[in-house]
Amino acid sequence: MKIKVSDIPEEGLSVDFERRIESMGVDSRASVILTRIGVDVIVSGQVDMQIPLECGRCLGEFSLDLSTPVELTYTGRPPEMDEEVELSEEDLLRVFMDDEIDLGHLVEEQALLNIPMRPLCSEECKGLCPKCGADLNIEECQCPKETGDPRMQVLRKLLNKGENK
Repeated sequence: MKIKVSDIPEEGLSVDFERRIESMGVDSRASVILTRIGVDVIVSGQVDMQIPLECGRCLGEFSLDLSTPVELTYTGRPPEMDEEVELSEEDLLRVFMDDEIDLGHLVEEQALLNIPMRPLCSEECKGLCPKCGADLNIEECQCPKETGDPRMQVLRKLLNKGENK
């Protein structure tokens, strides 16, 4: 959804819209307010969507309800960059061209930025057994339980050999 900056009234513009994010295969809803201050436009509001994901522990499929607040500033003037300079937080603005802001791109960007790196179906997820692959949320596996750190197994064997002499 593209908005013409020149069409934003002094009191601001409230926009509610839905957008399909094809790259993720999800539908999103956004409710934002655009406020024009000089050559800048402040976009604030919220993006809501339901994203199908795979759990990082048990590999089960689940749906994540994502509700993300949005607070961004767009500017009509590109920063002056004649020489190499260090950017400050104020310089990290989005620049709009041709008097248009693409809110659809904003929604897709917010979705991608807010997906957890390692999604979990629940904090209590027990995951899979590393030996037999059983889903420990559903059943107890029949694998023998090892005591101690498995990385120390070789040292345990050496100690046991020494005790047998």
